[in-house]
Amino acid sequence: MSDVATPTLPDEVPAEPSRDDPLVRGLSVQIGGPLGRHAGSSRRWWTPLRIAIVVALVAIALGWHIKAPCNNNANWANGKQYTTFCYSDVLAVGSSSGVIAGKRPYKDASVEYPVIIGGLMWFAASVGNIGHPANNQSLYFDVTAVVLGISLLIVVLTTALVAGRTRRWDVLMVAAAPVWLLHAFTNWDLVAAAFLALAMLMWAREHPWWAGIFVGLGTATKLYPALLLLVLFPLAWRTGKWRGLAATAGASIITWALVTGPVYLWAPQGVARFFVLNKSRAADWDSVWLLVNTYTGLSFTTTQLNLFSALLFTSVVAFVVMLAFITKKRPRLPALLLVLVVGFLLVNKVHSPQYSVWLVPLVVLAYPRWATFLLWQLSEVLLTILRYLYFLRSSYPTRGVPFAGFEAAVAFRDIMLIVIVALVIRGMFNPQHDPVRATGVDDPAGGVFDGAIDMDDLRNAERESHEPVMAA
Repeated sequence: MSDVATPTLPDEVPAEPSRDDPLVRGLSVQIGGPLGRHAGSSRRWWTPLRIAIVVALVAIALGWHIKAPCNNNANWANGKQYTTFCYSDVLAVGSSSGVIAGKRPYKDASVEYPVIIGGLMWFAASVGNIGHPANNQSLYFDVTAVVLGISLLIVVLTTALVAGRTRRWDVLMVAAAPVWLLHAFTNWDLVAAAFLALAMLMWAREHPWWAGIFVGLGTATKLYPALLLLVLFPLAWRTGKWRGLAATAGASIITWALVTGPVYLWAPQGVARFFVLNKSRAADWDSVWLLVNTYTGLSFTTTQLNLFSALLFTSVVAFVVMLAFITKKRPRLPALLLVLVVGFLLVNKVHSPQYSVWLVPLVVLAYPRWATFLLWQLSEVLLTILRYLYFLRSSYPTRGVPFAGFEAAVAFRDIMLIVIVALVIRGMFNPQHDPVRATGVDDPAGGVFDGAIDMDDLRNAERESHEPVMAA
């Protein structure tokens, strides 16, 4: 086999937002202009990651402060959970299921989530009942908030490490994301996001077994971390790097089975409820399917909805696989994963506002541009606020906002996600428009794919090396 040179890239140049990001560069004019090329920053104690951790801690504190009023049952009356924006599934599900009162998830209490979330609910309720039995709900929420806050810090830390040495400032986008104020403690999604972030870090560091373990744990929390395996498959095919994929897939399946299996054997109907509910539920308020119904008059039975969603998701997977092969240069792993996750959310019949938690690190890794990021965040925040106010109007007709206002916010959010995906795909076809590759790196999150040669290039080089040399 002949030697094949790796694709040439420009010299690695660390990205400084005041120079490289259009929005930050424009704002920096007000404080003296962009950072100079030779400005010394290597000895500063306040590194981007340390600043990001402080910002994330502030976000955790503010997020807890916003949700804390709903720890008082009186604030669930007269629509206060919507007017104060303190609504949280952590409290609503914990209370309605009876877990806070001491019932066991899946066995005695109906829980609609995978088993790690049920375990976290049981753990928080147990601490609450031991530590403060007279007001166990408050301690239950606070224990859950600590777990979710640690999860957010893990997301920030791992994203900083996965982003690579040329994109050190991008982590500030993750830490400062406005959706943390509304959704860090809305549900348990941050735990799944932390597991996926750890899986991506382990893959980037070429530890495929550990990557698989964290994918398995994430899938036992929310199903979406398993989408990472679907992205690894075409990239492994294009590069011939199959061994890591096999290890990650095997470890993820084993881990998920070891975590879920015992709980299923103990309470099979309780664990199966997650799958039964997802099969039987109608289109969610925030889904594109409700938009279709509203503006076209088309309605679907649950069976039709499940079928169409499945077919469309299959099409999304096929599109992502196609992208992995038709681009001249292999797409970056986070970029391909973002396209898949956004496609999954847009065609799914459930697209809750707190799912924005899934996307924050992926958007930052795939397309780190402040203006685009903040516009998308604005759409998510606006959607959440109008969702709460629409629910308020459903109970109190003289208050809140009408359905049309809420649906306009859904459309705005979906349009922003489509715009981000379009920009990411543009960067796949033209690396000059990829903010990460423009700094001279290939794929910092790619692990064994980083700097890899396409198998087609190797085969072509082999064929050329065996062709006879024609005489002049």
